[in-house]
Amino acid sequence: MQWNANGVAISTAANYQFNQTIISDGSGGAIITWSDIRSGASWDIYAQRIGANGAFTSLPVVEFYNTNLDHYFITANAGEAAGIDGGSAGPGWIRTGNSFKSGGSTPVFRFYGSQVPGPNSHFYTASASECDGLKQLQTTTPAAQKRWNFESLDFVSTPPTNGICPTGTAPVYRAYNNGFARGVDSNHRISSATAAIQEVVARGWIDEGIVMCAPT
Repeated sequence: MQWNANGVAISTAANYQFNQTIISDGSGGAIITWSDIRSGASWDIYAQRIGANGAFTSLPVVEFYNTNLDHYFITANAGEAAGIDGGSAGPGWIRTGNSFKSGGSTPVFRFYGSQVPGPNSHFYTASASECDGLKQLQTTTPAAQKRWNFESLDFVSTPPTNGICPTGTAPVYRAYNNGFARGVDSNHRISSATAAIQEVVARGWIDEGIVMCAPT
C-alpha cells in the first residue's frame, strides 16, 4: 500500500510491493520503505513514517543555527530537537523558527563527518545517486581523513523532477558554505524559506537549488 503525506491510502494494489524495510525513527515510531513496480515499467522506492501510536505522521523538520560555528542543522526527531534545546549538542544552538513538513516518496539520507578530522557537520540528501557516491567514498577514504559517514534515514520527502516539485509540494532549497575550499568544516543550510537561502548566499554561500519537495 502507498500513502500520501497525511496517511491516506492512494494505492492498494496487491502483489506490487516488495523488499519492505522498517527502521526505528528514534522517537518510538518507524520509517517503512519498499520497492514498487506498479508502473509496469520500472521500480520505484516509497517510504512512510509511522508514529509510536501507529498513526501516519508528517512531522516538522526543524532548523537550528549555531552562533559559534555559523552552522545550520535540521532534524525531524522531536526528542533530538528537545535535547539540542537542552544543550546536548553543546553550546550555541538556537532554533531559527524555520521548518518544513516531512512526508513523501523517498527517504532522506543523513550523513555526519566527525569532530576530528571532520567535517563536524551533518549532510542530508534525498538523491540515491548522491547517497551512493558518499557511501562509496566512505569505504575508500581512511577514517583518519575527512569524510562523510552514513548515519541514518532521517525523514522522508520527495525529490524534484528536473528541478520542479510536483503539485501539492513546496520546494526545499540547499546552500553550501564552500567549506572545503575555504579550509573550514563544510556545512549546508536546507530550508523551504527562500529568504533564508538568499541570506546565506549573500554571505558567499553557494546556492545548490531545489533538493527536495515538502508537503504543503
